[in-house]
Amino acid sequence: MAWMRVILSCLLMLLGIVVCYFAMGMVVDTGRFISDAHPW
Repeated sequence: MAWMRVILSCLLMLLGIVVCYFAMGMVVDTGRFISDAHPW
């Protein structure tokens, strides 16, 4: 069942991309919040 392995690896890659995107968004939001709290 090689195709199942291919589908699984594609899903894992997509999941990793989504997790990285979400984490980057959280970091950017946190940076905005910190810069808003400290107006320097």
